[in-house]
Amino acid sequence: MSDEYSLLIVGAGVLLVPAAHELSRYSDLIDSLLLAQLVANKKIEKEPHIDWYNAYVEFLDDYWLRYSRARQEWPVAQDSVECVGDWVISSMFKDAVNKRGAAAATLQRLTRLSGTEPAMGLLRGHMQKISTGEPGDVLSPAMAVRLLVVVAYTPTSITSVYMNLKTDQVLDSNPLAQRYQAKDVRGSVCMRYADANLSETLYGPVRDAIALKVKDRFEDNVAMLTLTEEGSDKGICAAD
Repeated sequence: MSDEYSLLIVGAGVLLVPAAHELSRYSDLIDSLLLAQLVANKKIEKEPHIDWYNAYVEFLDDYWLRYSRARQEWPVAQDSVECVGDWVISSMFKDAVNKRGAAAATLQRLTRLSGTEPAMGLLRGHMQKISTGEPGDVLSPAMAVRLLVVVAYTPTSITSVYMNLKTDQVLDSNPLAQRYQAKDVRGSVCMRYADANLSETLYGPVRDAIALKVKDRFEDNVAMLTLTEEGSDKGICAAD
């Protein structure tokens, strides 16, 4: 079942696409996800205090019509160890129907990878920008961690989850297997959920322009990720 989806890294996002479909059918989705992230990145460079996700969806909402959305925030509980993969799967599939079981299984396999794959390195670099404090600082600047997970059921129908937190920790080799304790996270973990459909009426007139804007950005932002059976005997986010 878990082979029903192919994996593509798009910036700080993990995109699941039905393996039976030609990837070229999803070019509109890939292009718009990438450009939305580039737009959001540019905005927070100029205004560091704005909300990255709001800037990201402000662009996407012009073409992808969200018909369902939710937001949840919580602190990591004291004396517990919580995992990014668990958060994502719980948020995305808590009301899952059978057709989403394969996507959940694919994400579970993803959490078992070692993280040495080049595509995982690309994902880490976009999820967290490393910052350092001035020498002698008692409290170094907290680093934002941002992750998008998008499941495409068709070229025009998606479910997405966005996770955001601030931490002093540098990401592990596989950021979806990252485990956090209360002391590791400053403030709360934030999850944003959405279902959306692409409007051809809105996207059609700008399709070529968007493709042109991102065509030279793929090398630094997009990569295929091949799943292996590595760690298949381990549970999701299993302890070392």
